Amino acid sequence: MILPVHREIPEGLNRKTDLKKLGLASTGDPLTRYEYRTRKGWEHCNLYAVAATTPIDWKANEQARKTRKAQREQHRQDLETMFSEELASLEADTLADAQQEWRKAVKRFRHWADDPRLLIVGTQTTGLTGQVVEIAVVTLDGTPLVDTLVRATVPIEPGAHRIHGLTDADLRDAPAWPEVMELLKPVLQGRLCLAYNAEFDRRACATSNAAHGMYNALSDRQYWLCAMTAYASIGWAWSDRRGEWRWTSLRNACFEQGVAPEADTHRALGGAQALARLVSKLSSMPPNPPTTLPEGMAITTENVGWTPEEHPSW
Repeated sequence: MILPVHREIPEGLNRKTDLKKLGLASTGDPLTRYEYRTRKGWEHCNLYAVAATTPIDWKANEQARKTRKAQREQHRQDLETMFSEELASLEADTLADAQQEWRKAVKRFRHWADDPRLLIVGTQTTGLTGQVVEIAVVTLDGTPLVDTLVRATVPIEPGAHRIHGLTDADLRDAPAWPEVMELLKPVLQGRLCLAYNAEFDRRACATSNAAHGMYNALSDRQYWLCAMTAYASIGWAWSDRRGEWRWTSLRNACFEQGVAPEADTHRALGGAQALARLVSKLSSMPPNPPTTLPEGMAITTENVGWTPEEHPSW
């Protein structure tokens, strides 16, 4: 229905706001529209019959206002509760997933410790991408099967020297890599090689092989087991930037698990024996993962996808 338009308010009609000022509330539908000029142009509002009004019950109105306010506050509390429950549910699910990875890692160490083929290897090199200058192979109880320096074909880099302390003079009378491989072959035959940061050791062995035109299983990734990547979830620290478990050094891992290295972990034998003790400790630990989210793994509003304040009905 199209209402007629007036530019003056007819007798017996009034605007809702003016009726309210008179203490009246309209009980009927608008009868016409009032058009009036403002600085912004022409505006319109509805006009109601003064006769079709009832006195405003201010007390009831105030009670209704309080009721609406209480309902609005309750709704906001309900939204906050719903948000908190979703956040807690996400945290619980995330924690459960992390705990499952922790259990799998402990199980992996237990499996390695129970495998009679397991040997633990430690190396030191001429540099980050260099050749082997020292290699040690030990059993799970730390018994050395091989522990020897290796004469490399390239000099030791200053950075590597600062870590392990070896010099080119120390290697002068050491056997070359082909001779060392003759020692290693019968020891490693049919065995599994576990190392801390195994890719580093594998790459060093492959570099030494290449320097002498050799090839053997030590160049192959499938021949190596990595304790560092396996330990990452047990270390219980998350890298949010990388989206994966944070790696840590062998020394830090031993410290976290209460394993005291009996020798320098930056020498081949000391590192291998420290790893052997770490494996023994981890393989016998009770299957009780941490009960709080890992360091660096936090659930935020971004994970929930909304906040109470952003909800349309807030």
